[in-house]
Amino acid sequence: MHELQATFIEDKLFLWGVSSHNDEVFTPLDQLEKIYCELFLSKEASKKTYGIEMPSIGDALVVPPSMKLSFNQFDVKATAPKIFSVKGIEICAKALIQNYICPERGHGFLFGDSFVFFENFLRFAFSLVSRQRFVPYFIGNQSHFLPNLDNPDDFEAFQDFCNIAPLSIKPAMEPDLSAFLRQCLGYFVNLIIEESLSCLNLPIRNETKTDEWLLGLVGKKGKIDSKIKDELTQWGESKRIDRSIEYHLLFRLEEPSDDSKNWQIAYYMQSKKDLSLIIGLNEVWSGAKNLPIRNAKVHLLQELGAAAKTSKVIERSLYKPNPSGSSLSNDEAMEFMSNDMLLLKDGGFAVQIPKITFAMVNSLRVRVTLNGSSTGSRLKIDGTGLLGRVLFDFDYRVAMGDLDLSREEFYELAKCKEKLVKVKGRWVEVNGQDIKRVIDFFEKKKKLSIADVIAANASENALFEISDTEATGRFKPEISGLFNFKEIGRISAPKNFSGSLRPYQLEGVSWMAFLSNLGFGGILADDMGLGKTIQAIAYFLSCGGKPSLIIAPTSVIGNWERELHKFSPSLKAHMHHGPKRLSKSQFAREAQNNDVVISSYAIARRDEDMLSSIEWGNLILDEAQNIKNPYTKQAAAISRLKSRNRFCLTGTPIENRLSEFWSIMNFCNPGFLSSWESFKKNFAEPIELQNDALKMELLKKIITPFILRRLKTDKQIIKDLPDKTEIKEYCKLTKEQATLYQAVVDDSMEKIEMEKENRRALIMATLIKLKQICNHPANYLKDSARLLERSGKVIRLRELVDVFLQNNEKCLIFTQYRGMGDLLKADLEGHFDAPVGFFHGQQSRKEREQLIDLFQSDDKASPRILILSLKAGGLGINLTKASQVVHFDRWWNPAVEAQATDRAYRIGQKNNVLVYKFITSGTVEEKIDEMIERKLALSSSLLSKGEISITELNNEKLRELFSLRKECLEETVEG
Repeated sequence: MHELQATFIEDKLFLWGVSSHNDEVFTPLDQLEKIYCELFLSKEASKKTYGIEMPSIGDALVVPPSMKLSFNQFDVKATAPKIFSVKGIEICAKALIQNYICPERGHGFLFGDSFVFFENFLRFAFSLVSRQRFVPYFIGNQSHFLPNLDNPDDFEAFQDFCNIAPLSIKPAMEPDLSAFLRQCLGYFVNLIIEESLSCLNLPIRNETKTDEWLLGLVGKKGKIDSKIKDELTQWGESKRIDRSIEYHLLFRLEEPSDDSKNWQIAYYMQSKKDLSLIIGLNEVWSGAKNLPIRNAKVHLLQELGAAAKTSKVIERSLYKPNPSGSSLSNDEAMEFMSNDMLLLKDGGFAVQIPKITFAMVNSLRVRVTLNGSSTGSRLKIDGTGLLGRVLFDFDYRVAMGDLDLSREEFYELAKCKEKLVKVKGRWVEVNGQDIKRVIDFFEKKKKLSIADVIAANASENALFEISDTEATGRFKPEISGLFNFKEIGRISAPKNFSGSLRPYQLEGVSWMAFLSNLGFGGILADDMGLGKTIQAIAYFLSCGGKPSLIIAPTSVIGNWERELHKFSPSLKAHMHHGPKRLSKSQFAREAQNNDVVISSYAIARRDEDMLSSIEWGNLILDEAQNIKNPYTKQAAAISRLKSRNRFCLTGTPIENRLSEFWSIMNFCNPGFLSSWESFKKNFAEPIELQNDALKMELLKKIITPFILRRLKTDKQIIKDLPDKTEIKEYCKLTKEQATLYQAVVDDSMEKIEMEKENRRALIMATLIKLKQICNHPANYLKDSARLLERSGKVIRLRELVDVFLQNNEKCLIFTQYRGMGDLLKADLEGHFDAPVGFFHGQQSRKEREQLIDLFQSDDKASPRILILSLKAGGLGINLTKASQVVHFDRWWNPAVEAQATDRAYRIGQKNNVLVYKFITSGTVEEKIDEMIERKLALSSSLLSKGEISITELNNEKLRELFSLRKECLEETVEG
């Protein structure tokens, strides 16, 4: 694993890295070049070597937090600066501008603090350029654009960057960052402008000294004439460019008093660093002492003169001596707020205005009431899935800020001729055209459906926000329940459900039934361990009718088969998977004779024609993140399948990447979020690139009816859960595993049947070989190849770990084999680019203690995944920060497994503990587990003697125990 860093050095951004391989602190240049070309879509790299000053312990670099585990730097105290020779790559201008922001993450590397800092700093530079916050100037003898930070908001943002900048962004560990970051910001701004102008053929002739300066601004090299520099300096002083004065003018607009119709602007001096430090200009003119700047009066008159060029009302006040304010009419106040204020802020002045309610489209929130007495309400539509499309009569109210207007009051506001009016004690800026757009929208609609209301907010042409929807009459419960989960009526647990549903699970079943009755799909996004599968099975039992189709990852389709048999034995289920699955004609008959069909994502793509020939009652996607990319053939094929209801199950938070969420939501309710391009423009870019809180809130309102997510940390959920939940994860063998397994069984049984003296040793050796093959071929073959997709267990482990990491949960992974632990550590670190700890018997006592302390801490470097060898980590340690425990391979002694689990499930544990026991289907692992479950004679001895008891079996029973079930040879995972 490598952590990428970036340093601004010699007016370039220099990329380098720190490696987790403790024999090479810095990322080797060949590996860095490969990462660079992949990350920045570049075919070549400019290699450089620079000296960078960094903290050290003696001669050793103090590594980033993510590397503490690899270098055993658990307790770093006394450090000293040291210059390290670092080999890296100079990021070319084009790659920097086009690919540095929001780079695609790859396997094997992660982004360090300095890399992320420059990503955000470059975004800030783009913001300045897009808002034209720069001026043409010079530095030394070269043409140069200067970033303009006079705007108070920009100045504050720049100061924030100075406060959070990591030391590694610069080649020397000097504390003063302001001048350094200004230089870096200037570099970014000039690159952005040059790149933007590179495709234009600007008609600049190189005939005058001014032409030379202009050509330099667009990337041409050349020196500036001294006379041009003198003229630019004078121009800069007159335009207030690159000033270092720490105070600016503040203009405060005050609304009319009770006995006056005029607005007032008061003038103040305000500190840039301490915004609460304000001095009225009347104090300055009266000769106040101890003013914070020299020649304050001259400075303020110059500033007022500059502001007067932007605002006529300020210019008017300068006709009198000692100006400290100005009086405005209603129209002038409106003009000041809508025009002058923005220009003044751009000019580096601060402006404060009273709270004004804006009657503009993007600030209007409409509450719609659907009238239950419509023609549609007389139709027999209960439970048919049609209610979402029925048209209703409606009324609406409009909210602007905290001002609420009825439909009639809103009509009256539309008739106002004034731009600024007082309504119900509030000042309202009236935009007649925007108000008319809202009125026209509802006039044209005449009637609304529930689907219309939901889709309106996500539409590409959305004019305003429908913030609330309510109903009167017969369908009030259904419509209220859609927008308020608590209002949904709870159904009874299905009579033929074999087991019991916890209250929150019954709520989930009720929610699924409720949505399907209205004709909508949904996303059940409960935390892992809360029983999404059980809720889906209970929902099937409550439906009846057409058969349902379940599409799941290959690694869990066996779990679905077992869970259906366990909780709903009355449901007939058919597994459509493996090389001997039915033909199209056979499948159609079989599907109609079953209640549930189970298949995998890969098979759903291959057999699209077969699956699409049937209209399914329900289509359920388990681990729905498998369709997060809508443009894959797999996602497209699944989306084309026909079904009355669609639901997605996922334990992964779906808010992390909005592109993934759109894909899943578009599957459940096609078209509700409009096209991807429209959604990207309206929501994804404003939220992900600009952190637009208003857009985020609007999106939450749109999607809330269709997502049900409960967390294990929710106190209402916790009280309904056992303290410890054990889950068996059945994993299929890959073809490579199955082939190796069968070969070992055949070879070993031949030797065991011939052997008498060393029979026990042969049996134990065979058992170890088979368990290692079940883990991963590399665990048995002792090869050093990458784990890839060669093991069903490893595939399933990655899926679980992905959820753990996204939910910010810590996990323990137990294995009996040191070699398997090493393989898993390397694989998980490379797959997730996150530090993974490994606790084993060959570590010193101090190393183990430090690793435990780090895992138990809230330190940034604390690993969220800790692998433990069962013998070393099974007793005597406290690991209560973990709420997830995985037994990658089984000890087959419940007492030993419980002792290992109790490293997390013990006093001090604040969360529920979920325990996952991995079992490879059809192998010795599953057969022994079944014996233990059935409490046969063998299981009683296993409880006390473990694997030794297996050596006492006769050859016939031993062959039966070791043999691989036939169906596992037919339904292996593609490996």
